[in-house]
Order: sequence, then structure tokens, then C-alpha cells
Amino acid sequence: MRCLRVACVAACLVCAAGCYRRHGLGEAGADGDVDSGAGRADGGRAMPPADGGAHVGGDAGRDSGSEPGTDAGDARPSFLAHCLEATRLFCDASPRCCMRPRRTLVRDACIESSSATCEAIAASNELRDGRIVWDRATGADALARAREAAESCAPYQDPRFLGLTGTVPEGGDCTPPSLDRTPEERPAELACAPGLRCQIRGTSEEWTGVCAAPGGEGERCWNPPDCADELYCSYESIFEPTTARCAPKRDTGDPCDSDMACPSGFCVEGICAEPEPGDPWCGQLPMP
Repeated sequence: MRCLRVACVAACLVCAAGCYRRHGLGEAGADGDVDSGAGRADGGRAMPPADGGAHVGGDAGRDSGSEPGTDAGDARPSFLAHCLEATRLFCDASPRCCMRPRRTLVRDACIESSSATCEAIAASNELRDGRIVWDRATGADALARAREAAESCAPYQDPRFLGLTGTVPEGGDCTPPSLDRTPEERPAELACAPGLRCQIRGTSEEWTGVCAAPGGEGERCWNPPDCADELYCSYESIFEPTTARCAPKRDTGDPCDSDMACPSGFCVEGICAEPEPGDPWCGQLPMP
């Protein structure tokens, strides 16, 4: 599956106090309920804080920026308004709904960090040339459901990117501009058609991205959703992302060093745990 699902990528990779502050978190150590970003990018979890180059792929006959179910035209302003509204919804609700102090996001920093991803996607070549298409109706429906969930701090699906669909087929190019997990990389991650992921090949010095099926155990990965559902992207070193491999998820009660290692998507004080009420509105534990 793609990056629009539970347990997506952490926004920050280095566990330093300055990094936590920069991405909207209170200061915390590397142990316990800490978070490194403004949350998650997909269903059921918090939102993380993604202009890709003009790479090959997509539907050559598609109108630029077309919106299914709407008049064809530039979809970027519509998507940006939607994404920024969804960002404010989450960042306003997190301090109220999240009951884990070290995972609670700082509102203004959360908005700043997450808005950068919205703006990068809206400005991207991928959205302009049809490698990513935007369905305004789907996005509006997801936003309405999230708004209702926020009233009672109920579990929700992150509405920011629901309505975006990649069109690049298997084998198509999705090369990101860098491997530094900046907002400008995000369009490349989203450009692959449903059921595919952007597989990074090469090294951290020279790489390409190719749309491919989710990886099996032991295969290379770049982001948490790059692996099949029962696996997660295990990093030996966050400074060399091309060394990451898909590995089996731990069982509930097993030791863990990141949320993505757990079936529930929650690593609490070093143990895979089931989420508690309000947890979907908390931030994410960083990758090791």
C-alpha cells in the first residue's frame, strides 16, 4: 500500500531536542512516549509534516491538474485550501485530545511544519501534470468526518491527502529530489498508482525511484508503507536510508524502538501496546 494509511513516515529523523521543538513537540528524551514530527500522514494517526522534478510517468492524456467530478483545470488551489484546513483541524485538536504529554504537539509549530508539506504538494509538477490527481469531493467528505471525530477526540483518518491519487504505473519513474525526508520529497511518494510504492534504488549519493509493488521481507525500503502490511521498514541507520529493509512487525507486548514496528502503530515506553482513547491525535515515535 501507499503512504495514505496507518503508520506512515516520521517527520524528523534525528532525536534531538531542537528537532522536537522544530516539528511541534515538547522537549523529551529518546526513551518513552516521544515524537519526532508533527504526526502522521495517513489514516488513523496524527499528521506529519513533502516539488518533485519533472519525471516520467502518469497519464499523458490527462488534463493538467484535473479534478475528477469537477471542471478540469488547475486543482492546486483547491487542494492547498483543503490541506491547510485539515492541518489546522488536527493541530488545534491534538493538544486537547492527546493524553500523552510527550507526544502532544505544539499547535503553531505543528501548523508550520505540516503546512510545508501541503504547500510542496500544491506547487509540485506531479499535481500539475497529472501524475497526481485531486478529487475535491473525496477530500471534502474526509474532512467532514475528521471534523466530527475531533469534537469527541474519536479515532479518525487523516483527511489531508485523501482525494489525492497517483497515476504512475508499475515501472514508472518516481525519483524524489533528495532522500532527506523534506516536504519536497512528498509528491514523489504519492505519485505511484494505488497498490504501488516508490522504491528507491541506488545509494544515498545517487538514486532513482521506481513505482513497484510493496516489498517483501528483507527487501529494500525507504518509507514505512514501502513494505507489505505485516512488515515494517527497519532502519539500521537513519543517516543511510538505502540500508533499510522490510522486517516482520513485533507482537503486542514485544520491545520496540518505533511506532511503525508495532501492529497497533503504537510503541509506548519501549513496548508495543494497544492505543488508548485520544492516541490517534498524538504525535509519532521517531525511527531509531
